[in-house]
Amino acid sequence: FEEEFAKAIQEANCVFLDYPFETEEIDVKYSDIDERMRILDIYSLPIDPQDNSIPWVEEAVPPTPLLSQAAIGLGFANIRPDADHVNRKIPLIIKYKGKYYPSIDLLLVMHYYGITKKDVTVTMGKYIKLSNIPKEKMAKPTPDNSLLIPIDEEGFMDINFIGGPGSFTHYPYYYFCRDGKIQNTSLKDKIILVAAYASTGISTDIHKSPYGDLFGIEHHANALNTILNQDFIYKLSLWQNILIMFTIALLLGFILTRVSIVLSIAFTLGFSLLYIIGSYLLFDVFNIITIFASPIIQIGTTFSIIIAYRVLTEQQEKKYIRQTFSKFVSKAVVDELLKHPDKLKLGGEKKILTVLFSDIRSFTTISEKMTPEELVVHLNEYLQAMT
Repeated sequence: FEEEFAKAIQEANCVFLDYPFETEEIDVKYSDIDERMRILDIYSLPIDPQDNSIPWVEEAVPPTPLLSQAAIGLGFANIRPDADHVNRKIPLIIKYKGKYYPSIDLLLVMHYYGITKKDVTVTMGKYIKLSNIPKEKMAKPTPDNSLLIPIDEEGFMDINFIGGPGSFTHYPYYYFCRDGKIQNTSLKDKIILVAAYASTGISTDIHKSPYGDLFGIEHHANALNTILNQDFIYKLSLWQNILIMFTIALLLGFILTRVSIVLSIAFTLGFSLLYIIGSYLLFDVFNIITIFASPIIQIGTTFSIIIAYRVLTEQQEKKYIRQTFSKFVSKAVVDELLKHPDKLKLGGEKKILTVLFSDIRSFTTISEKMTPEELVVHLNEYLQAMT
């Protein structure tokens, strides 16, 4: 049936085929692999001279030469989830044997815009630039009719998902399985993705997304939607995120050490809420992703350390003042010092006061008749009454 399939593809003259890049060396060696790669190389892109990255794939497995020649484009369809098994990005180019190979999504976008690979420039770690795009086809026209697609050091673009399963219109296969025609023109001039799409076990190409499990074809649909609507996600650089955390640390360190503990709690809660709302608005309005979890943890940790330090040092200071001065001054004076420890300083404090000089008649005679302990009690009674 390969001949019939190839003939149908060629007659349609609008079919792109995908293929996988394997991350491990495959056991099966195709006898026609050289011919397959020769056809695939037609769609390869020049490599960025500044790109020193190590490829993360081992082998390409393009379609057979018969199918490859019948299609108008070949692009890989790899999806590589993050370490937590959630897929948030998609590779638009893959470095392999000294060349860049475009994904099926990038080829479809190029075809939609009517541009060729001569209009594509790759700067790894920064962007893929598409030039000479017809202005009427751009969702957000630019002065130079170009589009910059942000990518990371491995050629991955962050997907701006529009929702969960079923966000894009889908049609069952039986609409087309008889004569290959549909009785309306709703698909005219549309980009159609064809793949197994079912919840009954037919499709095993399922990957987690920020919106839950999605079929692989839905990840590609969201990637295409991100590019065509120019709705890209931008991430702050490592140094920008470090600057944010450094600024937070300075701000908390300056304020929490100068206000009361109650105000410190209120400020910390308010600042945390402000940061959460600010991060949400940056993403919702400008598609900018800031570092999120780390600053919130940092705020809580910094608050806990500063408050714990303050409580320990203030308790020690109060204990010292009470033990030291309660032997020489009244309880009221000690309480005043505890409320205002800053008043405890050398040199005293300059004030206008009234001074009373008094003397105890025959004090020498009285003191000779008392024990030291009795004399202290007697003096305390006298001083208490006089003050």
